[in-house]
Amino acid sequence: MGGGVGLSVHGKYKVATQNTVFAMPETGIGFFCDVGGSHFLPRLPSNIGVYLALTGARLKGNQLITAGIASHFISAELLPELESRIAGITSPEQIEHVLNSYHKNTDNAQIPHLEDINDCFGRSSVEDIWEALENHKSEWSKSQLETLSKMSPTSLKVVFSQIKRGSKLNLGECFKMEYRMSQQFMKQNDFREGVRALLVDKDKNPRWKPATIKEVTDTMVEEYFKPLSPEHELPIEDRHYSKL
Repeated sequence: MGGGVGLSVHGKYKVATQNTVFAMPETGIGFFCDVGGSHFLPRLPSNIGVYLALTGARLKGNQLITAGIASHFISAELLPELESRIAGITSPEQIEHVLNSYHKNTDNAQIPHLEDINDCFGRSSVEDIWEALENHKSEWSKSQLETLSKMSPTSLKVVFSQIKRGSKLNLGECFKMEYRMSQQFMKQNDFREGVRALLVDKDKNPRWKPATIKEVTDTMVEEYFKPLSPEHELPIEDRHYSKL
């Protein structure tokens, strides 16, 4: 979850087991999907990335194959054996062959309401997503609205913009953008308030400022993406990431 995702999701091979749980829950603490979330989330099919980023929804096990997050699904009981096999590999070309030999078929890895996710979360703004969910009039859409209503309105709108921008950037550019975002989040109310409500006082009653998505203006969102002064930008070399 969250930061733990960033340690593996950008690799060529990502192994999930029946015990794997994936989530990007940052909007619930007034933050954003960091660790390169701007790069991999918009590249997931069926607007799953937008859905995961805004709602913090969890995917489990072989659902990660369907979502395009994991490359292989392997039974947890076989991991020690797999690790031993990989340790004995003498050339990188053998890795995929070994992983494929342990990979289980995931044809039944359904993500519930995938068509609804694609439709409702494929809109041009958070407001349009909200309206689509209201018009859907189902138990599923009601549940999504209840979830979104608990999230930081600022985070929702900033993260939505982050995902749209990240779809056009390479990984290095995404890291630079996310660093700029992090500096603005540290200045504002919601990250501190979200951590307080969930992790410190644990009252689960954050007081978001602004309190509604209507109060979060485009000008406010834009502040999170403004370049920093040269000496404060993330020192990262594009040549390492330009093809990612």
